[in-house]
Amino acid sequence: MKLHVGCFAFLLIGAGTVAHASPTTCQSNQAAALQAMRAKGSSADPATQLQLAVFSGNDASLKNAIASLGSAAATTHSAALDQALVGAAWTGNQSAVETLLAQGANPNGTTDMTVSAPIVMAAQCGHVDAMTALFKAGASLASGSTPDKTDNVPRGALEAAIAGDQAEAAEWLVDHGYEVCRAGEGKRVSALLKRLGPSTVMPTSLRSKLACQATEEK
Repeated sequence: MKLHVGCFAFLLIGAGTVAHASPTTCQSNQAAALQAMRAKGSSADPATQLQLAVFSGNDASLKNAIASLGSAAATTHSAALDQALVGAAWTGNQSAVETLLAQGANPNGTTDMTVSAPIVMAAQCGHVDAMTALFKAGASLASGSTPDKTDNVPRGALEAAIAGDQAEAAEWLVDHGYEVCRAGEGKRVSALLKRLGPSTVMPTSLRSKLACQATEEK
């Protein structure tokens, strides 16, 4: 997994084997990422300035950062927007999510640095409003991350939500047609629930629904 220590420390829990990312874990990782970006100060490149605006929740700074990308090459501009959208989804910055989507950020976008799709990162930290905005903008519920190195299988939003103890996000995904039985995910979800055991707050009703779907998997 590729990481940029400054801008993309938040991806440490965003790809590969799904980590147990509680709300506290999300907040502490986000705070560390923000601190790393602020440490770069005025020397930060436009893409980092864009991420800093997203993480700090400053709408005026976000608009200025987007404007500063205006002279950048098209591929650089697009990648910066996509990277920022992942950060906005991960932190639950609803305003930034909507602004970046309006600016042309790809709701399913990943780059060399942002290895997980925005909806996966939003699900991991339970940001249902961000998930809804992404979904309305065309985000695929089947979006995942880069294949896990242990079995070459992309991890999906449902697994991220379960690992993060985000019951509401998991329910939202199922209610909006997430196909847990696709590509072997049902078995992985069942295994994940068993491994997490009582540490996860997934309600019995959701566990039963997921287990039932998993048994139907071919």
